[in-house]
Formats: sequence, C-alpha cells, structure tokens
Amino acid sequence: MKKYWPLKIVGAVLVGAAFMFLYIFVFKSLWNWIVPAVFQGPQITFLHALGLILLAKMLFGGFHGKGGGCNGWKNKKKHFWKSKFREKCQNMTDEEREALKNKFKAKFEQCWKDDIPNKAPIILLAVTML
Repeated sequence: MKKYWPLKIVGAVLVGAAFMFLYIFVFKSLWNWIVPAVFQGPQITFLHALGLILLAKMLFGGFHGKGGGCNGWKNKKKHFWKSKFREKCQNMTDEEREALKNKFKAKFEQCWKDDIPNKAPIILLAVTML
C-alpha cells in the first residue's frame, strides 16, 4: 500500500487541475454569456478569466490555508485577543471591572443616540459580558 503514494499524489494533482480548469471554463462561459448581453462589455479569454478569478480572490476572499475555517489565521488572531482580554478581565478587581464597563458605555453611547437598532444589542451584549 505504501508504494502507491506517488500515484495518489499525481492523481490528486490531476484532479485538482481538472477542477481548476473546469471552474475557469465555467466562469469564462458565464461571463461571455451574461456581460456582453447585459452590459455590452467585452468577451474574455481563458487567461482573462483566470486573472479575474485571482483578482477577485485577492480582493474579496483572501488565500486561506485549509478553507479558512477554525484553522484560519483570522480565527487564531481573534482567539488570541479574546483570550488576552479574558485574562485581563479575570485579574481585575470589581472596581476596575465597573470602570471598564462605564468606559465602554461612554464610548458606544453614540450608537444608542443614533437609534441604530442592529448595533445596539451587540454592544449591549459585549458590555454585559464584562
């Protein structure tokens, strides 16, 4: 079983390349079908489609390792700051914790004044969690 691992790697690379080419072909086909008809835009080639996909990925999606799920860089960074803040709050006295709550309330008071209903519950939740 161990002697077939190079074939598995080659097969995985070929399947990955086939999916990539299929994805680019579908993107190019949809672009050439929709954009010229709706916006009177240009038709694109396969390489233009590849470039647009890469550009969109860089601008909007980023390049995450393993799908950017729980192992993603953003989640690790978020977890680091969350744990650091939680540790800081555990070492506070009750007076310091109350002062921090009041500081948050003063800082985010503008949200309640502007009557932004979708932000107020999130901020209220953050303040009450302290």
